[in-house]
Amino acid sequence: MVRDTARFTLDYYFLTTHYMQKNTPIQTYQAYPSEIKEDKKAAKKRVKARKIVSPTPRMVRWWFPDGAGKLAIIFFLLLLATLLLFFISNPPSVSPLINSYLDLLNEHSTWAIPVIGSRGNLSFVLSLAFVIVLTSFLWLTYRLCLGSYLEPAPDDPDLQTRYFSLRQPPHQQTALRIVTILYILMMVSNVLLFFYFDRRLSQPELPLESTDFRIVYFLAILSRLFGVFIGIGSVLQLFLQDFGKPIGLFLGRYLRYFYPAILAIAIVGFVFTKMDQFDSLFIELVNSPGNFLLFSLFFFPASLVIIWFSPNYLIFTDQQFSNRFKTWDILDRLHDDNKKYRQSPGLMGWAFFHKRLFPQLDRLDEKSPPKEFMPKATGIIAYPPSSFHRFRAFLGLMYILLLVGICGDIYFGNQTEAPAWSSYLVLLTALLTLLYIIFSLRITNLSQLPENEVIRKFPQVDDASKLSVFSLLRDRAGDRRNRKQQVYQKTRETVFFVEQRWSFFLGLGVTAAAFLLFVVTLVLILAGASWDSSFRWFLGFLVLSVFSFAWLAVYRPFYQGYTFNLKDNGEGGRPTSTNRFPSDAVMDRLDHLTVQTMLMANPLLALLATAFFLVGLFWEGFVSSSFVSWLNPLNIYLLLINGLLASIILIDRLLMLRDLRQKYRSAKAGELKQHLRSGMVSSSSRMWGLAIIGVLLGTAYLGNTYHEIRYVTTTANNEAPDLETYVTNFLQAAPAEGPVILVAADGGGLKACYWTMLNLLALDEQGQFDGHVFALSGASGGTIGLSMYNYLKSRGKSKAQIREYIEKIGRGNYLSGDFTGLLTRFPINYWPDLPGFEPHRWDDRMEGMARSYFNIVGDGGDGHDYGSVRKEPFWTPWIDTPSLPLLIINTARAEDGLLGTVIPLKENPLTGSIDLNRNSRGQAISYPDATFLSNRFPIASPAARITGKGHFLDAGSADNSGLNSIYSLLRTLKSRELADTSNTVYRQLFDRGVVVISLRNAASRYARDAFIDDLDKMNRYPYKSELSANSGVAVNTGLTGVPISWDDYLRGETVRNLGLIDQYHTVNLPFRLRKGDVFSALGGELKLTDLDRRRDSLNHLINEHLGRDSSFAVMPPLGRLLAEPTRRYMDIMVDCPQVKAVYEDIREFRK
Repeated sequence: MVRDTARFTLDYYFLTTHYMQKNTPIQTYQAYPSEIKEDKKAAKKRVKARKIVSPTPRMVRWWFPDGAGKLAIIFFLLLLATLLLFFISNPPSVSPLINSYLDLLNEHSTWAIPVIGSRGNLSFVLSLAFVIVLTSFLWLTYRLCLGSYLEPAPDDPDLQTRYFSLRQPPHQQTALRIVTILYILMMVSNVLLFFYFDRRLSQPELPLESTDFRIVYFLAILSRLFGVFIGIGSVLQLFLQDFGKPIGLFLGRYLRYFYPAILAIAIVGFVFTKMDQFDSLFIELVNSPGNFLLFSLFFFPASLVIIWFSPNYLIFTDQQFSNRFKTWDILDRLHDDNKKYRQSPGLMGWAFFHKRLFPQLDRLDEKSPPKEFMPKATGIIAYPPSSFHRFRAFLGLMYILLLVGICGDIYFGNQTEAPAWSSYLVLLTALLTLLYIIFSLRITNLSQLPENEVIRKFPQVDDASKLSVFSLLRDRAGDRRNRKQQVYQKTRETVFFVEQRWSFFLGLGVTAAAFLLFVVTLVLILAGASWDSSFRWFLGFLVLSVFSFAWLAVYRPFYQGYTFNLKDNGEGGRPTSTNRFPSDAVMDRLDHLTVQTMLMANPLLALLATAFFLVGLFWEGFVSSSFVSWLNPLNIYLLLINGLLASIILIDRLLMLRDLRQKYRSAKAGELKQHLRSGMVSSSSRMWGLAIIGVLLGTAYLGNTYHEIRYVTTTANNEAPDLETYVTNFLQAAPAEGPVILVAADGGGLKACYWTMLNLLALDEQGQFDGHVFALSGASGGTIGLSMYNYLKSRGKSKAQIREYIEKIGRGNYLSGDFTGLLTRFPINYWPDLPGFEPHRWDDRMEGMARSYFNIVGDGGDGHDYGSVRKEPFWTPWIDTPSLPLLIINTARAEDGLLGTVIPLKENPLTGSIDLNRNSRGQAISYPDATFLSNRFPIASPAARITGKGHFLDAGSADNSGLNSIYSLLRTLKSRELADTSNTVYRQLFDRGVVVISLRNAASRYARDAFIDDLDKMNRYPYKSELSANSGVAVNTGLTGVPISWDDYLRGETVRNLGLIDQYHTVNLPFRLRKGDVFSALGGELKLTDLDRRRDSLNHLINEHLGRDSSFAVMPPLGRLLAEPTRRYMDIMVDCPQVKAVYEDIREFRK
C-alpha cells in the first residue's frame, strides 16, 4: 500500500493529464471539436497560419525498477535521516555565527567552547552521524543517477519512466571508481576532523597548527564541496534533461496568464512579512466585527479569485475567440434578432457570466465568416493541461499558507513560551493538505476503468420552459456540431462511477468546521473577548481554509467526468446511474455556482476599488474621515491592490471583445477590408499605448506644489520671543530648585508618539514638567508625541484630561489614511499648477494625518481646531504661555541629508541646521505643518517641499533621536553664559542643573542599552560581500540615521567637564528579547558565556511586572496603528521598575 501510494504520488506530480480537467473549469462541456471544416482557400492559408497549440508535452516519471524495493527503502531512509540530522545535529546555540562544529575551529569561537562542552556530547555524536549519513546518501544518489535508464512504463507505454538502479554503464566505470574514491576520502577526512573537534572541546587553549591537521582540514573541506556538487549536480542534470523542456514550454505558453496571481502573492509576501506593523493589522481585525466580516467574506475570497481563478479566466477567453469560425459563430448568434437569443447576455457579458448563459452552437452559414475576418486564425488554442490547473491551485494554497504563517507568528510569537510545534504549523498544514489531495485523486484515478463507465442522461422535454433553471442551463449547453458542421442535440454522456465518497465528505466536513470557526470567531469579537481568544479561533479558521480550498479545487470540476450516483442497468442493458448523495445535480451546482460567483467577483471588486479611488481622489476630507479611520488598513490594501489587478484584467478582456464586435459589424456592413486597409488599431493596443505614454510623461514631469508646505503671514503683535526673553520667562515661572530638563524622543511611528506622551505624563504627575522641562526635541513619531503633549499643555488641560487624550491618540488609525492617500491621490502629483486649480488646494496624506491628530487635541471649537491653528504661526502657543517648553521640530533635507529645524524663537539658535521657521518671503510656518515635517518616513509619506529650502523627509533619516538639536541648543546656551561674566539668566539656568532624558521605543535600542557595558566584548561581525556592504551603506544611512553617536557622547565625561549637562538618562520601552535579538541589535556577536541567562533575566523582569498579562504580550511595532494589546502593554510598562527608577533619580536630583 505504501509503495502504491508513493508511486501514485510521483505519477500525479509528473503526469500532465488530469482526470478532472478534460475541459476548462469555466465550461461544463467540450463545445467545439479540435478540427473545423474549412474551404479550399482557407486550407491553403492554413499552411501559413499559426498551428493549433497543443498541450504541454508529457513529462517523465521517476521510479525504481521492479525488484528494487529494498533499494528504494534504503534510499528514502537515508534521505529522511539526512534531513532529520541536518536540523538536530548542530551544537547548542550560543551565537548565530556558530552553526556547526566546523565553526569552532575559528579562533574567535574559543570563548563559546566551554558553554558548548557543558551542555553534553549528544550534538557531537549527532554531528558525526550526520557526516556519515550525508556522505552515504550523496554516494548512493550519484550511483542511482549513474545507473538510471529510460523505458516506457508497463502500465502506460506512451509514458517514459526513468528507473534508478545500481547497474554499471560500461562507459562510466572509470568515472564511478574516481567518484567512489572521492566519497571514501570525504568520509574518512570528515570523520578524522571530529578527532580535532574533540581536542578543541577538551583543550580550547591549544591552537591547531600541526601539519596533519592542516592536511585533514584541507581534504575534508575540499572533498565535501566536490561531494555535494557531484551528488546534487547529478540529480539536477537528470531533472533538467527530463523536465527542463516541458517546464520551459509550459512557462513560455502559460506564464503570461499568471501575472495577476504572481503579482498578488509577491506583494502580499513582501509587504506582510517585512513589516511588523502588520501584526497590529491582523490583531485589530479580530477586534472589529465589521472589518472581520469584510476580510473573511469578501477580501480574503477576492484575493483567491485573483490568484486561483484569473489565470483560467484569461486563457479561457483567449481559447474561445482563437478561431475565426468559432468567433464568428459566437458573434453572429449574439447579434441575431431571433427571440431564442433575445434573453441572452450581450457580447460584453462574456466578461461576467458563465458560458452556459449563452446560446451554444446551433447554426453557421456556409458563406460565413467573410474571408477578411481573422483570416489567419484557422487554428484553435487547446485547453490547458492539468499542470496549468495544478499550478494555479498551488498558488492559491501558497497564498492561504502565507496568511497562516503570518498569523501563526503573531499568535505564537507573542506568547511567553510558544509550543515547540508552532514553528512547523505551516509545514504540517501543507503536508496534511498534500496527503488529502493525493488520496482524493487516487480515488478518482482508480475509478477510470471500463467497468465503471456509466451513461449520464440529460433531461428531455418538449417545452424547455418546464425545465428547472439548472436543467435549462444544461439543455442550452447541450447543442453540438459534428465534424460535418451538422448540429445535433447531445442527450447523454459517458462518465466514470466513483464508489468511495469519504474524501468528499471529509472535505465537506472540514469546510463546515471552517464555517463554524468563522462563526465562533465572530461571536467572540462581538462579545468583546480578549484578542488572543478571538485570534486563536481565527487562526484555526485560516488553517481549515487551506483544506477547504483543496477540497474545492479537487471536487469543483468533478461533474465533468465523474459521478457518485449508483450504477444501474438501464435501457438495453447499458449502465446508467441512480441518485446518491452527492448527486449529479449537487456536483453540477457546485461547479457552476462556484465559477459564476468568481466571474462576478472580479467586476464587483473592480467597481468597489474604482469607487473608493474616485471618492478618495475628489473628496478632500476623505483621507482623514471617520470611515477611513474605521476601515482596517489590511482591507484597504487588499481592496485597492486586488481591485487594480481585477480592473486591468477586465479592461483587457472588454477591449478585446469590443474589437471583435467592431470587426464583426464592419464585416456585416462589407467595410472590414477598408478598415483593415486603413490600419485599424485595436482598442487594447491603443489602451496600452496610451498607458505607456502616460507613465513616460508622468515620470518625466518635474513636479508641482501638491506637497508644498504652507506658510502664513505674521503681524507685529504676533512675533516669537528671542532666546534670552524665553529663558527669563521660563526661570520666572520655575520653582526655586530642581533640575532643568531637556527631553529627546526617538522616532518610531505611533508607538513612539504614544510612549513619549505616556512618559511626559509620568513626569508631569510627579511635578517634574511645569517649570522643569525646558526643551523638547524628537524625530518622527517622537516629535508628534512631544508636540501633541505640549499643545495640550498650552490649552491648559489637566493631567486627567491629558490621559484621556493620550488614549484617544493611541486608539487612532492613521495607517488607513496613509494607504488611502498613497493609493488614491497619486494622480494629483501630475496635475499642473494651473491658476485657480493648484494641486496644493487638495490635502495630501500628511495633511490628512495632521488633521486627524488635531481633530483629537484641538476639539472644543474654541479656535484650537486644525483649520484655525493652521492659520497661525508656529510660536502662537508660546505667546499665551511664555514658559511652555521649547519644542524643536527636526527634519532631514532629501537633497543632502542636512538637518532642518523649527523652533519658537525669533532667531534659530541651532547652529549648523537649516532654519525652517520662515520661508524666503518672510512668512511663518504653522504648528501643524511644522510638527509633521518630522514624521515623513521615506516612501510611506511624501517629501515636503519648501520653496528655496528643498525637500524634507523624516527626521530619522539624519538623527532618529532628537539629541543632535538638544546638544546644539546646550552649546548655544553655554556659549552665551561664558560670553557674559555677569549673573545672567543663562548662568541661573545652568546653576539649576541640567538633566537630559532620552526616550526610546525600539527593541534594538533597549537591547543595546541593556548590554552597553559589554560592548568592549564585541567579538566579530557576520561576513558581508562587497555588494552587500556597499548596498547596506546606501540604504541604511538614509533610513536609520545615526542616533547612537550623540547618545554615546552624552554618556561620557566630556560633556560634564564642559558643564553642558549634569545627568543623562535613557528611558527604554522594555521588550521581551528572543534568541538572536541581541545579536541583531548590536549587529554582531557578544563574547558573553552568560548571554542567554542575562536575556532570560531581563524577560523575567518584564513578565513579573506584567503578571497575568505576560502569557500574551504584543510587542509594539513600528507603524501608524497600535493594536489594543500593544497599547495595554505600553500602559503597564511605563510603570515598570526600570522606568520608575529613572524618574525617582530625577525627582531627587539637586545640584
